[in-house]
Amino acid sequence: MARISRFDPANAHRREPRRGRLRHQPVSGAQGLPRHYDHYGLVRRRTILGHGVWFSDSEFARVHERDASIAHCPTSNLFLGSGLFRLRVAKDKKRPIHVGLGTDIGAGTSFSVLRTINEAYKIAALNAAPISAFELSRHARRRPLARARGPHRLA
Repeated sequence: MARISRFDPANAHRREPRRGRLRHQPVSGAQGLPRHYDHYGLVRRRTILGHGVWFSDSEFARVHERDASIAHCPTSNLFLGSGLFRLRVAKDKKRPIHVGLGTDIGAGTSFSVLRTINEAYKIAALNAAPISAFELSRHARRRPLARARGPHRLA
């Protein structure tokens, strides 16, 4: 396996469709894919985990502990029918996670950030955890990819 520097950014689609969660059996023996990635040192400050729709509370805690980020891609999740991201759970004040909005090139239905905010708003409402458009626009401006590329910290 190639040597990976702790400064190299990492990006992975995780827990997008629920059926994908059931297909994967990590070879590391770790329970849950964030733990599996962590076993290999891939969950860290410069890691972006795409989607995170089916993360358990312990998996959200692992992402928080390692100061990694999640890219919430609502148009993709809705188009694929893969589930509803729990933004309020991810942003729990006890262990907040860095979350940014993504348009998802592979399965998203639009590259428009405004449409992405619109869909994220609807997902939050469907989760009985409404969020303001202002707060969603803050997540859109955070751009976790920029966080992964540079040494600066985003709140």
